[in-house]
Amino acid sequence: MAGFKDIIGHEQIIEHLQNAIGMDKVSHAYIINGPDKSGKMMLAEAFAMALQCEKHGVPFLQTGTGT
Repeated sequence: MAGFKDIIGHEQIIEHLQNAIGMDKVSHAYIINGPDKSGKMMLAEAFAMALQCEKHGVPFLQTGTGT
């Protein structure tokens, strides 16, 4: 599964999501919209993985991967 570092063309939203996680101010819901095949699902999955993942005590934002 792709992490934030693997997603191209969504720098502004990725920065916003990473800042929200880093400041521990994640909203209860996000609306991700756009045309078909624009990467909405990949972005949502990377965000969900970032919220849930830790690798040996190191947060996802530092490792960039969910493994």
